[in-house]
Amino acid sequence: MTPAEFDTWTRWTRESVHRWAVDPIHDGREGRDLLLYIGGENGKFLRFDNATTLEIGSYEGAVPHIGEATFQVKGRMTFRSRILAVIRATEIAGRVFISALSDNPGDRGCG
Repeated sequence: MTPAEFDTWTRWTRESVHRWAVDPIHDGREGRDLLLYIGGENGKFLRFDNATTLEIGSYEGAVPHIGEATFQVKGRMTFRSRILAVIRATEIAGRVFISALSDNPGDRGCG
């Protein structure tokens, strides 16, 4: 990783301190799982697999990015459909996390 890439990832992680962020690598596109997190270096996450399972938990050590973090799953739920999983995640995290779903991580130079 170049110094510029390190700075970009660190900035991306820092921006998640007060708002939900979508991991640019696990962005739900093309059958990938979807990872949303909040808290910067240490915080909380929601992870959807590419089917109907939702995991919730906490993470530590996301420096320079969430891929470096240690995750602790605190709950795992399986739903009949992906939309039901998203509805439950909204109940857990609040409606503001949905705005992160519409962000395009590629627009910020990461991933």
